[in-house]
Amino acid sequence: MILVYDYMVHGTLRDHLYNTSNPPLQWEQRLKMCIGAAHGLHYLYRGPNHTIIHRDVKTTNILVSEKWVAKVSDFGLSKMNDLSNTHISTAVKGSNGCLDPEYYHLHKLTEKSDVYSFGVVLCEVLCASAPIDRNIEDQMQISLAEWAQHCYNNRSLDEIIDPYLQGQIKLPSLLKFGEVTISCLASEGMKRPAMSEVVYGLELALQMQGSEINGNDENHANDSSSIDYHVLFTSGSGSMRVGR
Repeated sequence: MILVYDYMVHGTLRDHLYNTSNPPLQWEQRLKMCIGAAHGLHYLYRGPNHTIIHRDVKTTNILVSEKWVAKVSDFGLSKMNDLSNTHISTAVKGSNGCLDPEYYHLHKLTEKSDVYSFGVVLCEVLCASAPIDRNIEDQMQISLAEWAQHCYNNRSLDEIIDPYLQGQIKLPSLLKFGEVTISCLASEGMKRPAMSEVVYGLELALQMQGSEINGNDENHANDSSSIDYHVLFTSGSGSMRVGR
């Protein structure tokens, strides 16, 4: 028996953000990839009886297809949760810099844990920086998530964006993207948005930039025929595509 799955010719999202020889992505491209990944995560939470919590959302687990479509991958740490459960009590697993602090301290895994990690992904996309950089002398800047929150609260988010993007991003788009990102990084899970709200917010940011969402309207988040193309189930040894 063999497993056959899509070849993601452009590698991971991180391959196009930092520590790479690849040319930098345009802002519209980055937004569309974030929207695609958000759709994939939203799809995981829509099961009739169970949801799937990814537990390791990060830029290296978002793959990019030949047509620059982002797909969530690597489900080696994922957990299936019954809809009747508010959380899963489990040992802490994930990647440093991307872990939900509430999950880390309480060992209670929820969908909102993925939302926090996705907030870190959004920071990486905007700033083209790693989640943790221990080479920085300023302690406040070591954690990208904490530094982004600090800059947002001080109305200086524009100072930490990827230099390549300077002059590319329209202010309304940046403000909406920042709002979505910071809401995902709320310290308490109950204060974070649902992934469907994240999708909607990112699509608004794209519209504010002046780009269309490939023929899809604001109801796209409820269209399962498009969402399932943004998930590529993989573990360490193989993968299975979810789709038609």
